[in-house]
Amino acid sequence: MDFVKVVLLSFSLLVIVRVGEGQVPKQVIIRNGIPDKTLGLHCASADDDLGYHELSPGQDWGFSFRTRFLGGTLFYCTFRWHGRSHTANVFQQGYNRCTTCRVMVGVKGICYFDDPRYLYDCRPWY
Repeated sequence: MDFVKVVLLSFSLLVIVRVGEGQVPKQVIIRNGIPDKTLGLHCASADDDLGYHELSPGQDWGFSFRTRFLGGTLFYCTFRWHGRSHTANVFQQGYNRCTTCRVMVGVKGICYFDDPRYLYDCRPWY
């Protein structure tokens, strides 16, 4: 009987955490960190196509969304400038815990900033 109570309590807590996470609006802000080059970007998820946008050097563009109740929210973008093209995830539920997630696109790679953790994670382009 105690085992059943523990399982039910654990499941209830999981539901509360997931519902709470899904109720908080999320935002991704992408900055063009490439000097003297316009950055083209096309972002999407499995459910939403956010279209094509162009950013001047230092310019930001962003979008807002809510995460899925059962997890799995993923947004990715393809970035293009001066004959180059790279694709990267800009938000992945379970990895990014930020409310406002900042991404800076540079010549050598992409940097992520999750506001609650104050963490920059820069990754080179492959």
